[in-house]
Amino acid sequence: MSSDAPDITGYAESLAALGDAEGTLPQLEEQIGKVVALIGKNPGVRRFLADPHVKTEGKRKALEQLLEGRIASSLLYFLFILVHTRAILRLPDLADAFSVLVARRRDRASGRLVSAKPIPAERVAEIEEAAGRLLGQPVRLLTSVDPNLIGGLLVQVGDFVLDGTVERQLSQIRSDLMA
Repeated sequence: MSSDAPDITGYAESLAALGDAEGTLPQLEEQIGKVVALIGKNPGVRRFLADPHVKTEGKRKALEQLLEGRIASSLLYFLFILVHTRAILRLPDLADAFSVLVARRRDRASGRLVSAKPIPAERVAEIEEAAGRLLGQPVRLLTSVDPNLIGGLLVQVGDFVLDGTVERQLSQIRSDLMA
């Protein structure tokens, strides 16, 4: 997670300030997670946003068609800024940094939950609760989908990492067999 890069931190702080000013911080936190998940589970959208041959205006219009009415207009305009500054592909890092800022304000830990497929909100809440019990404080997890994963989950909260991915399990079996 490279969310400590100055530009990402600056973007996260700007979004947090916007949320504070509007009184929409919790809404923005939830919605930015959904946008990250949407882009993460749609490789075509990621390729489109990364394509240097697609003009900024085309990307902006596509995001508008995809997200208008589904997220706060302030977040949509914020995404337009990210498209314009070519930072849109760093949205997962920005969302992580934003989540950490919001968590600090709420005195809770923030982290990331990565899975091969989308996880229902009820299951995410269960995982947050379990991680909170392990860490001794409330935990908020930003979910993302990594279609390259075979299966399982990866939970990261600060230095705490719980890697239950199939890849990790296969690696452990390989190591055990080599020993």
